[in-house]
Amino acid sequence: MWIQLQTLNLDPRTLHNGITPRQISMEAFSPFPPDWTNSAIHTTVFRCPRCGAESHQAKAVWVNRRSPVYAEDHRRKWQEFYHCGECETPWWAWSSDRPPPPTKNLTPTKMGCTKRYDL
Repeated sequence: MWIQLQTLNLDPRTLHNGITPRQISMEAFSPFPPDWTNSAIHTTVFRCPRCGAESHQAKAVWVNRRSPVYAEDHRRKWQEFYHCGECETPWWAWSSDRPPPPTKNLTPTKMGCTKRYDL
């Protein structure tokens, strides 16, 4: 976003029509939170608390990477905000609450890595 504005010789703080980058930046890793995050509901099940839609069904996502929190095991975790694409409910959960991805046909190797076998 910043590079595009500099390439177009526009002031990165205000665009020609008065819109600020904060208003048009809906990227997941933007340093500026979208307005819809203000009313987000906290959930621990990593899905929409109102309709049960999963995180991949969200119409918008924002990750608060400016304020990591350290868990009991000294790992960092972030707030992940989701704007539900089904019922429009904004919700958030800790990155550490995200369920692990499904794994199929994985076998450990000598190096501790995993290798995929399609059966």
